[in-house]
This record gives sequence, C-alpha cells and structure tokens, in this order.
Amino acid sequence: MENILNQIADSTNTATLPYVTIIFRILLSLVAGFILGLERKTRLRNIGIRTLILICVSSAILMMLSIHVATINTQKGDPSRIAAQVVSGIGFLGAGAIMRHGLNVKGLTSAAIIWAASAMGLCIGAGLYVIAFVTLIISVLSLIILEKFEVKFFPAERLKQLELVFATTECN
Repeated sequence: MENILNQIADSTNTATLPYVTIIFRILLSLVAGFILGLERKTRLRNIGIRTLILICVSSAILMMLSIHVATINTQKGDPSRIAAQVVSGIGFLGAGAIMRHGLNVKGLTSAAIIWAASAMGLCIGAGLYVIAFVTLIISVLSLIILEKFEVKFFPAERLKQLELVFATTECN
C-alpha cells in the first residue's frame, strides 16, 4: 500500500508515469468535476454533473499528455503547449454559456465554473493536488455563501432606476 501511495505522490518523472498514478489523477478529476456539477444541479443551473466531469477529466488527461509528450520528445518539447490550447478551447466553451436576455446577462457563473473545472483538471493532471483541492473548496463555498449574500444585499427583483441629467439643453 505504501508503494502505491509513493507512486501516486511522485509526479516528478512523468515520462514513465505509473498507471496507478494516471488512474488516480483521472479518478480525482472525476470527483472534482462531480462535486462542482452536483452543486450546479442542486441549484437547477444549466451546467451539470456530466459536463463538468467531462471538462475536468479531459483537462487532466490533456495535461498528462502535454507533460508526457514534452518529456519523450528528443527536441525538448514545451509541456505548456497542449495545456495552453485547453485554456483557449475552454474560453470558447465558456463564451457559449453566456446569453443575453434583454438587459440582463445570464450564464457568467456557468462560464466561470467551466473555467474552474478545466483549471482543476489541469492541476490534477500535473500532480498539483493541493492546489486543485483548495480551488474546489473555495469554488463550492463561494457559490453557496455568496449566492445568499447577493440575494440578501443585491436582490434582482429590486427596481433599478437610471436618471440622466444633461448640463445643456442643446443637441447637435
């Protein structure tokens, strides 16, 4: 058992990453995506469990691939190349979640959750478990606590009034 835990913790030699570590990282990213998705689904939001699991797991896999390709390449590849494309792709996916309804914009939180799930997947894929775990906890707590704060202090039902005052009555 201790040998397996040492293999999981050792993320320095990614060219020969043990299958146990690979499976652990994939399962850990699945759990992170599930927790984020569960929070969204319990609040009846558009982005759900399956979507966030797929984003988190695929980001972790692409990060492991990025590191692996860079270490086996004889020309000293750049491990950030594939990961950088994940960030670009997630930006497009998040943009698709944002919709305008009249004067309101919906989906910004969903887009941010997509971004966070991808970032956590990249961290898990790189073996940065603590960063991913802390990000997961902060994300879920902020979604739960800050929603109550916003409802109490900034209710959407409150009528908003905009008054424009012009210094001159002349129009050009």
